[in-house]
Amino acid sequence: MKNSSHYFRDAFGAAFIVGFVWYFVNASTQVKGQGWFERQVFPINNMGCCIAGGAAIGMLGTFLNNFLRACRTRAMESVALFNMLTFESSLNKSKLGSARTMRVFDNWEEGRNWMSGRIQGAAISIFDLHTEIVSRSSKNSGSTKRHENQTIFLLERPEPSGIIAQFLVKKKRLTLAMDVLDFRGIEFEPRDTEISDDDRRVLDEFNNTYLIAQGLTRGSSRKARAVIPDDELQERLAQVVNLDLMRKLLSERAWNVELGDTHIAIWRHKHRTRPSAISNLLPQLLDIYNDVSNETKKRTAVPLQARGKTAFSPVLSLGGFGFITGTFCLGMLLAAGLFIPLFLMFAADYPWIVFAWPVFGMAVVFGTFKLALWIKRRTSS
Repeated sequence: MKNSSHYFRDAFGAAFIVGFVWYFVNASTQVKGQGWFERQVFPINNMGCCIAGGAAIGMLGTFLNNFLRACRTRAMESVALFNMLTFESSLNKSKLGSARTMRVFDNWEEGRNWMSGRIQGAAISIFDLHTEIVSRSSKNSGSTKRHENQTIFLLERPEPSGIIAQFLVKKKRLTLAMDVLDFRGIEFEPRDTEISDDDRRVLDEFNNTYLIAQGLTRGSSRKARAVIPDDELQERLAQVVNLDLMRKLLSERAWNVELGDTHIAIWRHKHRTRPSAISNLLPQLLDIYNDVSNETKKRTAVPLQARGKTAFSPVLSLGGFGFITGTFCLGMLLAAGLFIPLFLMFAADYPWIVFAWPVFGMAVVFGTFKLALWIKRRTSS
């Protein structure tokens, strides 16, 4: 059977989890020698049946995943044929050429459903990018992995630009990092001119919606690579970014854009575009591509200037370290103060409540941290 190892892996994993949960819950809820599961009807009261059911669910999940993957491949191939693009079911990173060094590809795991060719004179590649992000709290500790899937629209520039920057929609995780590390990225202001109320609204909305810097994707980010000086990148971005481009990006509020030296990547974070929607999106994406590619064309009468830090450095200042430490200690004290009375009240009847402490404690600490960030933003504005 194709991918039989995946079926075995998922079946074994699901069976192990179900067996562990069944045994743990049953052992911790004994009443007159019988656990909670043992007091239920068949087949729930039978551990072997539950484990077998878990294995079956694991195999079913793998089958559905493979089935949906095959359906998407067929649909993407039809889109490529409709737009007269070549199609390959898999993509090796080396085939991207100079674009493979772009930061959006830092955590590359696999590329699928690759279609490439030319549309309205622009060289374009469209593919599903699967990334694996490894988080490690310290050198000696274990690591955690998470996977993300998104559809990438990669367009080749007419000529090298010397600009390396990312325009990322401010998701919650980015907003949190910005608040903790006091990083605002690049923001735009009019250059020695008065602007209309509508232009000011667009400018403020764009600055509040997009976080712009040289690189913000997680991963190694190739620290040895040269970093463009702030003043040089700011000047180049001021020649590219204009109110017309801002309006186009804000009309969707979802597109992330990376400007590379030789390519431009456009994508929606953690979102795979429906194959049926790709053809309708291409004119909009090509419009954005033309705006950021043609630096000499004056598309707006409002000259802009870029200001701010262009490189993201995950280094805490002394004030930031004190803020995080103080908030964490306050959250732990609040969690202990709330949990201890609850434990004393219910421990006799529900001894398993002690296992709720880690989850309860983390929830209170996180809530305290979010509240402290909100107060910090309110008092600083």
